Amino acid sequence: MPRRDTTTEKWDEKWFRQLSVNAKLMYFFLQENCDIAGFIKVDFEVWSVKTKMSEEVMLDSLKELGADAMTRKEVIWLPNFIESQRNGKLSVRNNCHLGIIKRLKEQKSLFPEVKTLLRPLGDPSEGLVRPKRGSREEVMGNVVMCKNNKKGVRDKTDTMIANGEYFEALDAVGCRMDYEEFMRLRQAFPDTDINWAEMIEDAVTFYLGDVTGKGVRSPANWIKSMCKSTKFMRKKPMTGNGLGKPSLKATEYDLEKNRITREWDEGKISDDEMREKMKQLEARKAVLK
Repeated sequence: MPRRDTTTEKWDEKWFRQLSVNAKLMYFFLQENCDIAGFIKVDFEVWSVKTKMSEEVMLDSLKELGADAMTRKEVIWLPNFIESQRNGKLSVRNNCHLGIIKRLKEQKSLFPEVKTLLRPLGDPSEGLVRPKRGSREEVMGNVVMCKNNKKGVRDKTDTMIANGEYFEALDAVGCRMDYEEFMRLRQAFPDTDINWAEMIEDAVTFYLGDVTGKGVRSPANWIKSMCKSTKFMRKKPMTGNGLGKPSLKATEYDLEKNRITREWDEGKISDDEMREKMKQLEARKAVLK
């Protein structure tokens, strides 16, 4: 059994208060019997049985509703219905919206007004192109798609990140990025320099719509900017090393500690040698700092 959303605020709005009893009944009847895009074929004979209103009364009610119930060639369209069902921002990436979009296109010749809803989708018939990869329209479409199953996507990406499958985690949330370009960044900024797990988790959080107030960037540029910033760095970079200026100048102690850690990560020294070097460094810590 289909369900329809309704808002109680309408009873406080002047346009609704001024409707007659019959017009209000007609409004609710159309809202609850139209299709998912707000269209319904006129059938006064059946409607009369269901509403206990005569055809004449129903025609008067439709005239009273005016632009809120457009009637053309035995078809009625409720232009505000899609918005009232919290489907205002249609997206071709949202499976729940595909049926709505299909019905709007089918009725486009009869109701040219639907073009205002199809135009943001980049409908070729409207003389527009699809959103460019990484554009705000595409990214926000991805966000809507992911929100429909946010918990499942989050659980999936958390597992991927834990397994080091960073590119796969980005792809899972529709954050499109060229694989070769991604791998070049991974090679240029290894795990010893960048905390990739935290960075990818932050990216996934952003594309799932959990973070607000951030400007929409292309995935490649966003990750590049994060690599060059100090937000996810494991060490404090020296000025002029190509990674951007640090907020605080790295001390000799920090540099030596990072050098030992890097050698250990790269397998140049054993665990025992690393512990010994760290022990010696801690002994010199007071002098170095």
